[in-house]
This record gives sequence, C-alpha cells and structure tokens, in this order.
Amino acid sequence: FCRINKLFFVAFNNILDNSVYALQKKVLRPDFKACLLISLKIEDEKSVMFRIMDNAGGLPKEKLSKIYKESIESSKGERLGEGTMIAKNFIKLMDGYITAQNIRSHGEYGLETVIRLPYFRK
Repeated sequence: FCRINKLFFVAFNNILDNSVYALQKKVLRPDFKACLLISLKIEDEKSVMFRIMDNAGGLPKEKLSKIYKESIESSKGERLGEGTMIAKNFIKLMDGYITAQNIRSHGEYGLETVIRLPYFRK
C-alpha cells in the first residue's frame, strides 16, 4: 500500500510541478492572474478522479497529441521531458489512466489533466 502511495505522489507531483512551472513563466506579466485548481471526486464507488487545471495557456496541438504517449520537449530547457511518461507509467501500474486537454475557462486558456484510479474501500 505504501508503494502505491509513493507512486501516486511522484506522478501527481510531476503533473502539479509542470502546471506551477508554466504559471511561473506567465506570472511576470502585470495583467496575468494565475489560477490553479485541484479537485478530487469519488465516482460511483468504483473510481476516484483527480483534476489539475491551470490557466497557463495550454499546450500546442503537436505536444498535446504526444503527451503521455511519448517523451516531449521539456519546457525547462533543451531536453526531452520524461516526467509525464513516468507519471503515466506509475498511474498505469495502479490500473488507472491519465489524460490531458486544453481548456478555456473564464476567457483564459489552460491545461486540464485528469487522473482516474480504481477506488478501493477497506
């Protein structure tokens, strides 16, 4: 059980770090108000859904189509970012899945990442 918690923490933390980093790049604009929303929902006693949404502009279509499928160029320098692939593999080990999509909320664009995991009650 502790191993599963650690795997989830690493995956969740990676996704959260990516959102925070993207927001930090935009927060220097005087008219930008950063928004980060994290939610948890237990769905029909069978799964739990975690949602991370930001207003950092989202991803270009070519990156969005590759995220969680292959390593994509890191926003933190000229290298391949493998954190999203590691996150996906950890989520998959827990019989879950992860998706990402560009969103528009309150007139601003951002990225929404959804993680779904089986929900087990003791």
